[in-house]
Amino acid sequence: MKRTVFLRFLIIFLPLRGLVGFLHAQTTPEIETRVQIGHTDMITQVLLLPDAKTFLSASQDKRVKHWDIASGKEIHTFTGHTDLVSHILLLPDHSSFLSASWDNTIKLWDIATGKEIHTFTGHTDLITQILLLPDKQSFLSASDDQSVKHWNLSTGKEIQTFAGASAPILLLPDGQSFWVPARTRPSTTGTSPQARKFRLLPDILI
Repeated sequence: MKRTVFLRFLIIFLPLRGLVGFLHAQTTPEIETRVQIGHTDMITQVLLLPDAKTFLSASQDKRVKHWDIASGKEIHTFTGHTDLVSHILLLPDHSSFLSASWDNTIKLWDIATGKEIHTFTGHTDLITQILLLPDKQSFLSASDDQSVKHWNLSTGKEIQTFAGASAPILLLPDGQSFWVPARTRPSTTGTSPQARKFRLLPDILI
């Protein structure tokens, strides 16, 4: 008797080969495997979309790809970054996403068309984290330039910059403030450096 499993598909990725694959299982005796070939460098992130039929993959080849799980075919390739894509973040409308890159930029993309909507510029070093805020209208980005920036999704404009802050960003429950780790070494007295707290609107270090 065939034993039913509840896992319908599992996304996996093989970063050293630049391949994306998945396992599809209705029953344990027959497990279908498929490898998506298309990226030319290490894969940095895989993101399943809410339709449960497609997913996005980001890569060090500077691209993001949109895949169909059933057919294994590539739907779109999102090109425009000039360095590796480190993070992708699906937005609440489920029709667009953000990509962060080591080219110091963040891009907003339309999933259906594969076209770029906007590029957020302002950081002077690689992007290390992007975080959507509870208002769903703005987001934070952290960079190796030792700053966190607050962006408006609709206008594409920078709202504020928090100097001396970097990833990881921990958003606090009030949705209006966040913590970042201290970047200084422990003092000679043995006192450990404290995390720093920043508040959104206005840009005030507490």
